[in-house]
This record gives sequence, structure tokens and C-alpha cells, in this order.
Amino acid sequence: MNKKKLIISALHSKTGGGLTYINALLYEFSKQHEFKVTVLRHKDYASLIHTHDNISYIDIPSPRSKTLGTLWEQIIVPYYSYKLKADHTLFNTNFCAFAAKNPSIIIHTDGSVLDLVTGWKKKLYWQAITALTKLSILRAQHIFTVSKSVTDTWIEKNSPHRDKVEVIYAGIKPSKTDNEAPFDDNFFNIVTVGDVYPQKNYSFLADTLKHVAEKEPSVKLHIIGTVYDEAAKNHFFSKIAEYGLQNRVHFHGRKPHSDTLAFILHADVYITASQVEALNIPLIEAQLLKTPIVASDIPVHREILGETENFVDTKNMSNAQLFASKIMASKGIIPNQKNPLLSEFSWSRVAEKILNKFS
Repeated sequence: MNKKKLIISALHSKTGGGLTYINALLYEFSKQHEFKVTVLRHKDYASLIHTHDNISYIDIPSPRSKTLGTLWEQIIVPYYSYKLKADHTLFNTNFCAFAAKNPSIIIHTDGSVLDLVTGWKKKLYWQAITALTKLSILRAQHIFTVSKSVTDTWIEKNSPHRDKVEVIYAGIKPSKTDNEAPFDDNFFNIVTVGDVYPQKNYSFLADTLKHVAEKEPSVKLHIIGTVYDEAAKNHFFSKIAEYGLQNRVHFHGRKPHSDTLAFILHADVYITASQVEALNIPLIEAQLLKTPIVASDIPVHREILGETENFVDTKNMSNAQLFASKIMASKGIIPNQKNPLLSEFSWSRVAEKILNKFS
């Protein structure tokens, strides 16, 4: 039997959720026998993408610049999609190369991110990405989104292009860990996981921590993530210094998944104040680990958590005291919530649904 040929462009898969997504997807794809899969990787970041015996890889020396790399992808991916006689070309990003053969896209980001980006260079970049995404929605054969909320930010509900959309929630790795608590559990330990961007709303968490510390002097805020926006980081830490809370904040940077799970599992409360999220995997893991949660009231959080009293409008800075009070009230309370969506967060299910569209 002749196998169908699938080319995957992973040229932009270098960090964060996009990298996690492609590595998990390739592992599942490596177990199937109906498709011949070829992955296009950025040569300088090839080691970040896991290799499998029955998947082929082409390492492309594309530009490091985001802008130039995006333009280069418009040429190089169609070249390989026709050279290798691909039946389908899958892009692990919001946008495709328009001339590629039968392109499909995976939309990982919420369309409202542009409203929160700061700095003219970043705004210009996101304006370009937004334009490319909207054009790709017109061109794509299939559109995969990681949540219904993401779909709604990009495509009008009455648009004919919604017929091409399938919501496929990203999977999660088994949410269990044998790691001991990574902090002194004599303190009141609050944990949040999220890279430092404006949309993560860390300045709100600084105000929240101030109010919690007034009630609970032993509080510690543990942050797992990487700094991608210096202005957002500086604003957060300037507030922390203003409130005299420097010894209450521990910035741990990026951690291996098992270590991150240990932070979430042993936290007294897991929190997130994000103004925009596409899915928020750590929040799902906190729910699976039965860690108390206090979260921002945004559509995707309601989508994946269901109804809960522990949602707060974090776009309103005056609600930091309310957020703090919910944190205090959640201490030691084991959530008793059943979420019918939890079975959907499976990488094997993600791979199966994508390949079914290409079969």
C-alpha cells in the first residue's frame, strides 16, 4: 500500500507550547503506519525537536530573524512540498506558506494578543502575524485550533470558513510526579506557571501578593517561566520592591516538566491572572492534581474548567484584593469538581483527529 505523504513545517517551533506540541505530536505520529511523515526543522534549533526512526527530517538553514524566517518559509516549504510530492502540508503555527500543497494550520494563539502587545516593533510583528493568519484561514484546507475560544477570536461564527475548523484540545503528559515538595512547606506557597509577557498580567499578581501578605506573612509566590518581555518583568519587580516583598517572590525560570508538576502538586494554591490564553495546560494539570485554583475570568478558563466561584476579572486592577481573598479562602480546600473535558486532553487523540482529516 502506498503511504500518503505528510510534510510538517516546524520551522517556528523553538520554545514554549509550540515546541511541546510538535514533540508530543511527532511521538504519536511515529506509531502510525499510514503516512510517510517528513519534518522541516530550523537547522539551528533542530536538536529541540525529537527524532523518531520512522519519521524523516530535513534541517533547513533558514534566517534567525522572525520576519526573514517567515518570508523564507513562504518559499522553502512549497519547494519541499512539491519536490517530495506531499499529499498534505501541515504548519505547526497560525499561518501557512500560501503556495504549499494542500496546506493546513494549527492555531495556537488567541487572536486578541495583539491588543496587549507593547512596543512598536512587537506590535508591528504581531500585526503582520495577524494578517498572515487571516490570509491563511482563507487558504488552508483544514484549520485546527486548540480551543473553541481561540476559534472565536479568529473566525466569525457565521463565517463559511468555520466549516474547515476542528477544535482539538492539546494533550497533556501524565499528571503525576513522585518529586518531593520543591519548597519549604512551612510557608504558604502560591505557584503560577507562565512566561513573562504583558498578557500574563504579572503586575496584577504583584498587587495580589501585597494583599495576601497583609493577611498571611508566610506567603511565598513561586513563578515558573522564562522572561520574554523585559518591560513586563521590570514593571512586576518594581512593584514587588515598592511593596517590600522581594523575599516573598521566587523566580525559578524554566523547569523540566516533572519539576513543574511538583511545584503545582505541592502548592497551597495555584493561580493565574492571564488576560489572554489559548488553552493554559498548567491550569489543566493543576485541576488533575487537585490543587486549589484561583484564575482569571476569561473565556478559555471557563471552557476548560467549567463553572467555579474562583474566577476573578483580572483586567480590573482594583480586583486584586478580591483575588487575594479567594486565594486565602482556597487554602487547604481540596477541589471537588468533575470536568467532562478532562478525557479530551490526550496526545493520542490529537494525532488521531489530525490524521483522520488527512486520510
